Amino acid sequence: MSKKIEDTRKQGWLMLLALMSIAIAVYIGFTPLFDLIQGGIAGRVLGSSFGAIFVIILTMFLLNKQTEIEQESKKSERVFDEKVKIYQQIQNITRDMLMDGKLTKEEINRLPFPAIRLQMLGGDIAIRSFQRVFEKLNVIYSSTEDAVVDIEDDDRTVIYQMLAEFASVCRVDLGISDLEIDPAIRQTTVDTISNSGKKTIDYSKFWAQLLPEINLSTTTLFQQNIPTNSHYIKAGSDVSGLKFTLVVSKTWCRVELYIDRGDAERNEHIFDTLFSSKSQIENEFGGTLTWERLNGKRACRIKAEHKGDISNEEQWPKMIQIMTDSTVRLEAALKEPLTDINEKLKAI
Repeated sequence: MSKKIEDTRKQGWLMLLALMSIAIAVYIGFTPLFDLIQGGIAGRVLGSSFGAIFVIILTMFLLNKQTEIEQESKKSERVFDEKVKIYQQIQNITRDMLMDGKLTKEEINRLPFPAIRLQMLGGDIAIRSFQRVFEKLNVIYSSTEDAVVDIEDDDRTVIYQMLAEFASVCRVDLGISDLEIDPAIRQTTVDTISNSGKKTIDYSKFWAQLLPEINLSTTTLFQQNIPTNSHYIKAGSDVSGLKFTLVVSKTWCRVELYIDRGDAERNEHIFDTLFSSKSQIENEFGGTLTWERLNGKRACRIKAEHKGDISNEEQWPKMIQIMTDSTVRLEAALKEPLTDINEKLKAI
């Protein structure tokens, strides 16, 4: 928008120069003729005629320029309106995603078309800013093979930050201001939005209740752990890089074997080795497990997930019982397969 303003100013100066050139040309061209006539009635008639001709030419020139300016103004208004519609559509889609805290395939598939339209009408900086938002949402959705993916609080805050940056860029792109929003104001807004309606969860209080219970069971995995204010705790297995992890959220609680030896190919090889014994492992576990190879990501995982809301303390006893039971059964089901994998890795 600022570039168009500069172009309009430049056209104004060019028009002024054109008028001056016409005036000079008329003066130079007709002065000898006036000298030849030497005034009188003929001179006045000639002067009036040429004055009228000059006024007609000048009027036609100005009317033509006015028409061009009006057409450009209408075009700019249409482009402005279309940009506003695109930005509003993007905000509405991302709002729906963040309101319920879940990502679905249908929601992700609503974003490509506004992104394409944005490339048609938006500025490069606005396009790049939205691409970062789109990429972040894709990363979150592809982090699991579930059809519906929960958006964690940390990810939600990052998305709010990206959307605030996008809004600031849009403000400049729409010509509302030549400057982006002050970073301090933008961060304050993000913090306010992120914390609105949120009750602080004391995860350490939950782990303080879970750890004594799980340590009274047959598993010794978490005997060295202490309560922390994190939504997960983890313990090592017989294989380096493979961790038994307990994770909680506002919609589920789970026990998982998280496979991450620092290399995607090695992780996938271990996952595939375990997956080849899927029936045996699930029979030993006594139920169905969720197997997530997470293609395209570095880590893999095998999990037993159940419904549960960490923000509701009334559900904690049931969550603790379920997670303790699942941990004991998952450790027992994976004991022999992990021992075999560990021996093979040592032999390499």
